[in-house]
Parts: sequence; C-alpha cells; structure tokens
Amino acid sequence: MGSLAEKLRKHVRYRLLRRIDADKPMIFGVGVSRTGTTSLTVALEELGYRAIHFPHCFDVVDGEVRFDWKWYLPTFDAFTDLPVARYYRELDGMYPNARFILTVRDEEKWLGSVTKFFSQERYDEVKDKPEFAQGVRLRGTFYGSPVYERDRYLSAMRDHNQAVRAYFADRPDKLIELDVTRPDAWRTLCGFLGKPVPNEDRPFPWANQGTAGRRKH
Repeated sequence: MGSLAEKLRKHVRYRLLRRIDADKPMIFGVGVSRTGTTSLTVALEELGYRAIHFPHCFDVVDGEVRFDWKWYLPTFDAFTDLPVARYYRELDGMYPNARFILTVRDEEKWLGSVTKFFSQERYDEVKDKPEFAQGVRLRGTFYGSPVYERDRYLSAMRDHNQAVRAYFADRPDKLIELDVTRPDAWRTLCGFLGKPVPNEDRPFPWANQGTAGRRKH
C-alpha cells in the first residue's frame, strides 16, 4: 500500500493534471450499441468500478473521427459503447494492462432493437439537437448510415466482432465475449475481472430495454 505522499502525487498527476496512467488496469466494453452495453455499464458500477456509457470524447469532421480522451480516461475505470468499440486498438496501445469485453447478442434480436432505436423517425427527432450530433455522426461513419439499414448495420456489426476477435486472438486473457442475457453472465464477467460473484439470486442488470433512458446510446 502506497504512502500518503505517493497517493497525493498520483492524485495530482492523474486526476488534476489529467495525465494518462498507462499501468492502470482499465476496462473497455467494445461491443456495438444495443448488445447490452448499458447493462454491462451498470454491472461494472455494481462491482465498484467508475464506469461511463458512451463517453462524449470525440467529434466527427468530414467523415474523420477525432478523439480526445484526456478529460475522461483519468476519471473513470471502465468505458463502454460505440466510441470505445471504434477506438479499441488505440486504447489497447495506451493501456497494456487493460481488459476488453465484447458484448454479443442474438443477431435477429439485435436487428429488431436497432430497427427501432436507429429508425428514420428517431433520427428526425434528434438530428438537429446538439447533444445528439456527435453520436449521430459517429454512427454514420461506423455503419455507413446514421439511419438503420439492415444490410449495412448487420455487415458492420459482424465485421467489427470478427476484427476484435482476430485482434486479440493471440492474447485470449485480454478479451471475453459476454452475452448479458445468459444465466452465467455474472460468473463470466466476475471470473474475467477477478471479482467475487454477487449473490446468485441477483439477476444480471438488464438496462435500457427498448427506450432511451439515462444512457441514451
């Protein structure tokens, strides 16, 4: 256990000055939206992590995604959803001790969810609201369209999952796949993170079902 002076030094360096602590064992949820990313965020919070869903740490200019993580990375322990999925290679390079969680979902159920969540109607509701502008632009670059199109979205999701698996293929200890609807979700997650499993009678969080709540992506 470090001295008080060492703790103070780290607080100043990594919190006040927003420096990157490369040794920190960060957690990154790299599944695409609507695969249980909000549920994963809530579960991580219940395990004691400071977690954030869909961090607004980027902008999209002329189709190019530009990230600025410096105000977020020192403040949280875990990050989830599309900005993280889009940037997992760079985050792996920044944090050698990080762990990555690929949330997965039955394809037909996922398509049913994104059909509603990223519909033309919903797009028309949010496209002119500044607080949604970044997310809409990021979705457009990731899927090829900010509005749901079955073939584009399904292809992008499949390609992303395959790329993540290939990237970590020689480091299986760095990545797990997690289906939050499975009865063993808590054991899978806690085993990977080295955390005790919560009471077996306690269901895995199932958040953000069908509607946009506190976490909107």
